[in-house]
Amino acid sequence: MQRAQIETYAAKQLAVGADLFDVGGAALDDLLHENGEADLHAVDAAIAELLTARPGLRSNDAPWGEVQGGTEIAERGPTMLDALNFRG
Repeated sequence: MQRAQIETYAAKQLAVGADLFDVGGAALDDLLHENGEADLHAVDAAIAELLTARPGLRSNDAPWGEVQGGTEIAERGPTMLDALNFRG
């Protein structure tokens, strides 16, 4: 149950949360406090170490940022129509 909890947390940064253990070789005991609860600082450190060595394991669910959906016209340079209408 503890491993599943850590895998779910790791899946926020990794494409597959289990990769922390299966690929990264993290030991469950190293990621727990003495009382048996997940040590999120240790988990974050293990994830960061894994992603440094294997950046391709990163989750692709990164935020997109601002998406306009094509509602704004992008600024552009002169077009061919501008060239044809040029009266130099």
